[in-house]
Amino acid sequence: RPEAIERQMRVFSDSLKLRGQSLISSSARDGDAGRVNVTAGILDIEDSSITSGTFGSGAGGDVRLAFDEARFDSAVVSASSFDGASGAAGNIFISGDLLAMEGETAIASQSEAGSAGLGGSVTVEVADLSVGGDTNISASTFTARDAGRVEIRTDRLRLSENGLIVSATVGAGNSGDVLVEAGEVLLSGNSTISWDASPGASRDAGSVAIRADSLRLQGTSSVSSSTFGDGAGGSIDIDAADVELGSGSLIVSVTQGRGNSGAVDIEADRLL
Repeated sequence: RPEAIERQMRVFSDSLKLRGQSLISSSARDGDAGRVNVTAGILDIEDSSITSGTFGSGAGGDVRLAFDEARFDSAVVSASSFDGASGAAGNIFISGDLLAMEGETAIASQSEAGSAGLGGSVTVEVADLSVGGDTNISASTFTARDAGRVEIRTDRLRLSENGLIVSATVGAGNSGDVLVEAGEVLLSGNSTISWDASPGASRDAGSVAIRADSLRLQGTSSVSSSTFGDGAGGSIDIDAADVELGSGSLIVSVTQGRGNSGAVDIEADRLL
């Protein structure tokens, strides 16, 4: 294997726009992939991708995005360990003042089917974060290797229109925990913060933890831990001053397989 050398791709701009299936990417097979670092005042990604991946024994590179304001529309930000790879997927780090996600955007680190590499973690630290329009922030594994964690730190988090924050396993690997630390959290329009083990999964679930000043669920939105396989379901731990559940909203741990469901713990000054 080649000697490890620090490699990275750096992009600096006051305003960066990606359009029409544009791509910024780093990938590897036997050697390690370089990191992808993008720093911009305004970052606008539409129908385009920023990715890192490994197809072999080399590790996938991390993806780091830093900005003042960003809009992601039909965008993909990913770090993957692909079919046939044994190297781990990279981690994703996103930081900024404002991020609006829409149009089936995906921010995802995954170990894909056929890979023997670990999945990476996803960390988003944005003061104002909105996730809507069938978008998702996820860490997942489709193999016997573990997925990474999903960590969200924000002053204001809004999930709407099927927005999803999730860690999931579809194989024999463990999924990672989901942690949300926020001032205000609002879920609406069938949006979800969850841990999921699909049919065929055999390992135990991770936990879902939310630490917030206020947590509001509206319009069939949910915080959930679900297992459909043999592994035990994960716990849900909520610590918030105000918790409000609207009509049709759920905080639930569910098992439809042989594994036990996890505990649900809510600590609140006011529960409505």
